[in-house]
Amino acid sequence: DDEEEDEEGVAGSSFQIDGKLLPTSLVLLRIEDFRNLEKLSSKLFQNLASLEYLQIWGCPRLKSLPVQRLPPSIKKLLISGSRKLTRKCEKGKGKYWPHLAHIPDVQCY
Repeated sequence: DDEEEDEEGVAGSSFQIDGKLLPTSLVLLRIEDFRNLEKLSSKLFQNLASLEYLQIWGCPRLKSLPVQRLPPSIKKLLISGSRKLTRKCEKGKGKYWPHLAHIPDVQCY
């Protein structure tokens, strides 16, 4: 219906929030149900020195993650509902795996 299309249009294809706008003490960040989201800005993570849990759910068009910019403090990465990203994060063989291998708990499905 029209209302749903309007909502999706507002989301845009890129999440441009600057990490400086988020508290440095942030421990958990969940990005959920952005249907049109295709990429996350590396600036999102630049100031999140305490981030331990990153959860990305229900973003089916998301195809890239700034893995080289993820804070070393991350203990758990959960990605669900994003097939393109899930393949890149696959343990041992995904394109992003070398940048994620140090994270104790990586779950992508």
